Amino acid sequence: MGSDLITDSGAWNEGLIRDIFFPVDANAILRMPLCAGGEDFWAWEKERHGNYSVKSAYRLQEDVREQSEGNQDEPGASEEDHWKLVWKLDVPPKVKVFWWRVLHDYLPARKELHRRHIEPTAHCETCGAVEESARHVLLECTMARISWEETKKLTGVKIPWLRPESRAIDMLHDNVCPRKDRSVIICGMWSLWMLRNRRRHGEAGMPIRQAVLWVRDTAYDLWHLLHPQKEKVPKVLPRWKPPDEGWIKCNSDGAFYSDGKGATGAVLRDHLGCFRRGSARWYDSCMDALTMEALACRDGLILVMNYGATRVVLETDCYDLVRLWSLKDEQRSSVTPILRELQELCNSLVSFSLWYDSRECNLVAHVLAKQMSSVCVMGVWYQAPSCVQGYLMSDCNAPPDQ
Repeated sequence: MGSDLITDSGAWNEGLIRDIFFPVDANAILRMPLCAGGEDFWAWEKERHGNYSVKSAYRLQEDVREQSEGNQDEPGASEEDHWKLVWKLDVPPKVKVFWWRVLHDYLPARKELHRRHIEPTAHCETCGAVEESARHVLLECTMARISWEETKKLTGVKIPWLRPESRAIDMLHDNVCPRKDRSVIICGMWSLWMLRNRRRHGEAGMPIRQAVLWVRDTAYDLWHLLHPQKEKVPKVLPRWKPPDEGWIKCNSDGAFYSDGKGATGAVLRDHLGCFRRGSARWYDSCMDALTMEALACRDGLILVMNYGATRVVLETDCYDLVRLWSLKDEQRSSVTPILRELQELCNSLVSFSLWYDSRECNLVAHVLAKQMSSVCVMGVWYQAPSCVQGYLMSDCNAPPDQ
C-alpha cells in the first residue's frame, strides 16, 4: 500500500522504502519533502513557481530542438552574423565598411581586376610580385611587411596566425585576436590599402612610420572613447540590521551538497544584536538547494516557537524562496509542502515577515549550518559558540569609515 510508505508522524518510512525500491529510487523518494494534509497538485517542472508559462515552454522546445540536432554539423555563420561582428569593431565606420569588403573579397586588387579583364596584368606594382591579391597588399607585400614590423615596435601588436581560408572572419573572434589589438590591426590594413590606392593614382604617399603612428593614435583614441575608464566607487558591503525593539530576528541558511545531503542553520538575535538562541540540523536526504533553504526557514521558525517570541522577522539569503512565499497559493513549486508548514507555524505569531538579505548579512546562520555532518546531526546553542563570535561582533560594530 502506498500509505505504508509514510509513517503516522508524517515522515517517510525509510526502512520500508529501502526494502522495496532500488537504492537510486529510494534516495530520490527520500529527498522529496512531505507535509501532513493538503491535496496533490499538478506542477510545471520548468518554472520554480510550478505554473506553466509560454516562455519556459519555448525554452523547452528549443532545448529539444538543439538536442535533436546535436549529432549534426553546426551550420556556418550567416552574413547577418558576420555583419554583427563587423559592426561591433572598435574602428571608424569607414574601416568597418572596408573590412566588410575584405570579408567578401570585394577589394579591387589587380589579380581580381585582371581576372575580370580590366587590367592587362596581375603583378604588384610596388614589389613586383606575380599577383597582387588583397592578402598580398595587406600582409605579404614589401610595404606591408615593413609596416607590420614598425607596428610591432611602436605598439607591441603583431599579426596572429590566421587560416588562409577564413582569415578575415577569424580576425573578428576574441580567441584569435584580443579586441584592442584587433582595432590596431584592422586600422593598419585599411591604411595599407589607402596607401596602395594613392600610389596607383600617382598621389604622394605617407612615410610608413607616420602612417603607423596615425593608425596607433586613431585606434587608441577611439578605444578610450568607446571604453572610458569608470571611476572606482568604494564598495559598501551590506550589513546585518537588528530588528525593532520587542522583535526577534531569525536568520536561517541551508547548506546543500552534491551527494544530496545537507544541513540547516538558524540564529535568533534581539534589537541589540545579542545572541539569543542558535540551532543546526543535518539532513541525509534532500532534493535540492531550494528545498534545503526552505527547510532552514522552517527549522528557524521552530526555534522561534521554542524560544517563545511572538514578533518575528525571518531572513534568508535565498531570493527565490522569498518570491515563492509572496505568491502564496498561486505557486506550485517543489517546496510548497514546506511553505505550508511555515504558514501553519507563523499563524500562531502576533506578527511575522519573511525577508531576503544577502549572504554577507547571513554569515552566522551559514557557519552554524557548516558545523553539522553525518557524525553530528543536531546542535542547539543557548550561548554563542566560539565559531560565530567574530561574526556577531562584526555585525554589531560598524567599521570606522562608516
